[in-house]
Amino acid sequence: MYLKKINFWFLSSLLVSIFVAIPIVTVFTSFFEDTSNYYQILKDTFLFEYIFNSLVLLISVLVLTFLIGTSTAYSQFLFTNSL
Repeated sequence: MYLKKINFWFLSSLLVSIFVAIPIVTVFTSFFEDTSNYYQILKDTFLFEYIFNSLVLLISVLVLTFLIGTSTAYSQFLFTNSL
């Protein structure tokens, strides 16, 4: 009876999110170990480049989503009101 209440989409999204979160949690927890100097290595090599690339990607997705969403919604509004 309980198996009928399990949603396939919930279960699959949970498994994917766990799969994605494992490397992130592993790297994050390794920063707090006394024997590691990952933060210094990342800071000296890739950290600022990664942050910059992430911000560029974030802003690009925001702008493109706004433009595509607004233009399609406006064209749908014009099309439905012209009939």
